[in-house]
Amino acid sequence: MESFYLIAKATIVFSVVVQFVMLSLQAAALHRHKLFCFWLLCFGSVFGALYAILSGIPQFFEIPQDASLLLFKVATFFGVAGAIAGIWGTASLFRSYATISEATARSSADGA
Repeated sequence: MESFYLIAKATIVFSVVVQFVMLSLQAAALHRHKLFCFWLLCFGSVFGALYAILSGIPQFFEIPQDASLLLFKVATFFGVAGAIAGIWGTASLFRSYATISEATARSSADGA
């Protein structure tokens, strides 16, 4: 059973690290390209990190059951908000890429 808790803690830490790596990549893209989709993706990563941190607190600390339930509700809010922002940001990124790709193809065809 101890190994289960160790794996759970490692998974939580790994998830938080991944969210911050993704956030740094998205923030760099936002700084470079200034597209709305990268704002959404950044928010999605921040909310995802908050979800992972809040969900993981009971694995690292003993807290009362009522506080654990409140933590679960708040974490769920951030998880859902992060998923929505991530999906919306990804869809927006794909639309932006399609628009740029079509414009490039048109200018290449006009120049040929």
